[in-house]
Amino acid sequence: WSKFQGKMNWEDAKKKCASLGKGWRLPKRGEWQVNYGANKEVLSKEWTKGLGFSDPFHWTSEEFSDDAVHYFNIFDGNEFVLPKYDLLYVRCIR
Repeated sequence: WSKFQGKMNWEDAKKKCASLGKGWRLPKRGEWQVNYGANKEVLSKEWTKGLGFSDPFHWTSEEFSDDAVHYFNIFDGNEFVLPKYDLLYVRCIR
């Protein structure tokens, strides 16, 4: 997993991950689920520093439709769908 990459729309998030080098990309929903299950304490204590409780949302790589994407909530492990233009947090994986 990469360090925190900031908050941006989905297209910019994909570009940001690719800019980190070979193999870096947005994580799939299942990768977030496994990370959450295995590292819930780290996510809740370290990865959420500075994030508001109402704003723990991170992009996944999985599109729901032409204009919407699944995102992951690192506070509770839930997944939802938002428009690609929304600004969410980014962590990359390789």
